[in-house]
Amino acid sequence: MLTRIKLAESEPTRLTLDDDVLECFFVDGSKRIHVSHINGIELSADNKGKHLLTIQLQHNNLFLWVDDKPLAQVKELVDRLKQAVSSSKT
Repeated sequence: MLTRIKLAESEPTRLTLDDDVLECFFVDGSKRIHVSHINGIELSADNKGKHLLTIQLQHNNLFLWVDDKPLAQVKELVDRLKQAVSSSKT
């Protein structure tokens, strides 16, 4: 199932998830990540109510700000990614 999410109005960052590949689109390019290369994923909020999506990779981390509007979609994406990561490790 293909999922597309625009994370924030202020920045043109978008995420797509198609089966086992997460693609992050940034203003200066994109990054394709196979779920087996993801070590962890977490959505957290700071004390000012801003939401941060952290994707832990084998050699570095991605930090992405998330607006309130797509928050429910991002939570679903995080759940799907956690399941896919778990399945890829078995």
